[in-house]
Amino acid sequence: MNGLSHSFSQEVDYEVDKFFNLTVYVQDSNPDHRDVAYIEVTVEDYNDNAPEFNQKVQSIRHKENIAEGTSLWNCSASDEDDGVNADFM
Repeated sequence: MNGLSHSFSQEVDYEVDKFFNLTVYVQDSNPDHRDVAYIEVTVEDYNDNAPEFNQKVQSIRHKENIAEGTSLWNCSASDEDDGVNADFM
């Protein structure tokens, strides 16, 4: 039995391709002795993207004596990962 190894020429990225297919052929010295295998590879997400603010703020100004609990700034952020890997605090 012989082994088979495969390496990728480019990075596999879940956010680009969530799965891909491989077709593997095997044959010995006799052309009639061959077989084929079809492999579906599912790519799992890895927490490889950092969250980013959608809007960056340089400075905030408020009048003095604002009421306790007053919101000073509303912001949002996003993360390109999926599922739990996209969650942040």
